Amino acid sequence: MSGLDRLIDKPRSGRTPALNEHDHKRLQALVAEHPHQIRALQARFQEEAGTVMTAADMTMIVDPDYLKISKEYRENPDVLADEFARAWYKLLHRDMGPRARYLGPQMPDEVLVWQDPTSEQEGPLVTDEQIATLKQEIANAGLTAKQLVETAWASACTYRQTDHRGGANGARIRLEPQTGWDINVRGGAAAWRR
Repeated sequence: MSGLDRLIDKPRSGRTPALNEHDHKRLQALVAEHPHQIRALQARFQEEAGTVMTAADMTMIVDPDYLKISKEYRENPDVLADEFARAWYKLLHRDMGPRARYLGPQMPDEVLVWQDPTSEQEGPLVTDEQIATLKQEIANAGLTAKQLVETAWASACTYRQTDHRGGANGARIRLEPQTGWDINVRGGAAAWRR
């Protein structure tokens, strides 16, 4: 049973609450005696009332912030269902990578920030002449071959095949947290990339 089932508010159809009004008042009194001591409160309440509640159950009743959330979910089961579905969807799909890899008719239309949406390519692609100019700028930057290889290697190390994140194409090596990773810091490479 979860703390959501144990809230006392108004009579509803279905299963009766695990706590009657007397137990609920006793629990409130114990909270006043043992604030912020969930384990002690849990043991004492079990001893007195004979009701077994997990620390999570107790927290959802005792902690004002969790109680507010628990009541919101109890009063609005559609909100709970939507938020649970979103969390479950993220849990199952987070490592699939960009939306372009999703298949099937059940893919949601909504673009979610954790899917790393990128805008469609606008304008012309980089030309061979621009690539040659960029290569020359890098060659003239005064970097050693060691620094260039370290940067290329560190960037390649950030790539994950599972979700196609990282790598040189992602350019995340210049941002936290990757710029602070040990492999990117060794040899001072991170300092000159900033």
